[in-house]
Amino acid sequence: MLKGAHMLSKSKSIVLLIEVHGDPKVVKPKVQEFLSLYSFKLEFEKIYWTGSMHIFARKFDSSTI
Repeated sequence: MLKGAHMLSKSKSIVLLIEVHGDPKVVKPKVQEFLSLYSFKLEFEKIYWTGSMHIFARKFDSSTI
């Protein structure tokens, strides 16, 4: 994901599906911080009993809303 950071900063409308592994209490704040750097809003999350998570985050171009 970090290799695509340039693309994230330049894209105006994009949706990300992120799969995260680890303790959600530790990992989720870090993911949210990263997403906020690129103006993404968390739209959906599902935490599984194994501790893994699926997250949908969206970034809109304000001129298309």
